[in-house]
Amino acid sequence: MDQVSMTAAAAACAIIMMITSMLLYNVSRNERYLFDWMIAAILFSIYGVIAICSAYLETHRLIFPAAPNALYMAGFTAIYSGVSQLTLKRSHWKLVASVLVISYLVQLIPAVIQSVNLRLLIFYPFLIFINSLSFYTLWKHRKQEDRNSFILLMIVLFLFTLQLIIRGVVIAFGEKLEIFGSEFIQTSGTLALVCLFFMLTISFAFVSFWKKEAHLRALAITDHLTGWLNRTVLNSISQNMKSECLRNDSCLGFMLIDIDNFKSINDKYGHSVGDTVIKEVCDRAKSNVRACDYAFRLGGEEFLILIKNADNNLMENLSNRILRKISCTEIDTVSDSLKVTVSIGYSLCSKADKSWECVLERADLALYHSKESGKNTSTDFNMIQIA
Repeated sequence: MDQVSMTAAAAACAIIMMITSMLLYNVSRNERYLFDWMIAAILFSIYGVIAICSAYLETHRLIFPAAPNALYMAGFTAIYSGVSQLTLKRSHWKLVASVLVISYLVQLIPAVIQSVNLRLLIFYPFLIFINSLSFYTLWKHRKQEDRNSFILLMIVLFLFTLQLIIRGVVIAFGEKLEIFGSEFIQTSGTLALVCLFFMLTISFAFVSFWKKEAHLRALAITDHLTGWLNRTVLNSISQNMKSECLRNDSCLGFMLIDIDNFKSINDKYGHSVGDTVIKEVCDRAKSNVRACDYAFRLGGEEFLILIKNADNNLMENLSNRILRKISCTEIDTVSDSLKVTVSIGYSLCSKADKSWECVLERADLALYHSKESGKNTSTDFNMIQIA
């Protein structure tokens, strides 16, 4: 296959990538990184179309090769902008525009216009840099929760950058290149571009589908009102945390929270205010919970917090902070302001416990004791035993 045919194949793949990116963005407009990648695909598509037209038609130097090369450079910058939006929630459109304009103007310099080698030697370092930056940004965030979505993209960028480096070295020390020739190094570069556009299309779709599936999984295990986990994953998380704490020779704390007089709140103010109370209680309780702890809504007005590396002092201090935080909360209603309190019961899981369910039962008994003791208080199960 000659160079012109390879360029046509690259243009076709770029157009397919553009159409796919548009469809993905149309379905998931809240995923801003898809917009960045859609723009990158559009830039690559225009680059390919101009390159093909220039193979058969005479074009002014203001169009070829300055325009397609500038679009090519800006396309890779837009890929980086999408990667940054994906990982850091920050796009770089000023950088994309700057690269487009500067790379175009540089190619209007007479010495640059006359030499393919010079253009490659000027722009290759930037291409290697911007693709390496995209790869590094993904690599730096490889430990975040959605890392599985961009592993394929990371591999694609790494391999393309590697071939850029190899070709750059060969070009720097090789023979003079022509725009449309039969040289192996140039044909192989276009082939790499065809593979890149094809794999980028797959990578973009994979990221979008994986994140959408992850979102659906999150909805299935999350309470829609509070954002806390529901009972669906209680067993697996409790078992895993129990096993981890036992391996680390530490204790796992089970803290049950129940809103005081919640039925009367619903009866007096209505379920809308009741939902507001539940959300406010959870928000204030969650503000005192560490990132490594897990919070569940067990149902109605009852909640559970699993606390890693817990001891009696930590459980007591945490429960008292939650009590104070919630008791200071006032919720405005149509007629007046409503003050809310909660009751808390907790227990520690140790090596002697055969299952986490028995610890939850002890915490439930402690919670019952708090309710019987006047509410707005916390109870350690061990204190019941001593009493």
